[in-house]
Amino acid sequence: MSRARILLLTGGLLFAGCATSQPLPDQPGVVVAMERYYARHGMEDDARCPTPVMTVSNAEVVEQSGERMIVEANYRWEDRRRGSGVAQNCLGVGSRRFTLYQGQVMGMTGQRR
Repeated sequence: MSRARILLLTGGLLFAGCATSQPLPDQPGVVVAMERYYARHGMEDDARCPTPVMTVSNAEVVEQSGERMIVEANYRWEDRRRGSGVAQNCLGVGSRRFTLYQGQVMGMTGQRR
């Protein structure tokens, strides 16, 4: 096997490994809890996209005290309903802080409904 081919395969495997890593692996269930909370309460683009769904791309625990945790999450969002029946671009990226207590989301920053 040629050296170039080995480098190409190795790079592909490293990229695939990075692409499949989960945010907050030491906090099972937290990312799912944040995505569900956002789906129930979040909105984007000054309410033009009222029912977005988020996919967390990375997250970091920025504060933890006992059972309370604050997580900064970067995410991609999309509102497939496109808001109020108006054809528009309802997708983007964002960042929010989530406050959790005993693994349950108690609140988040950003636009809410």
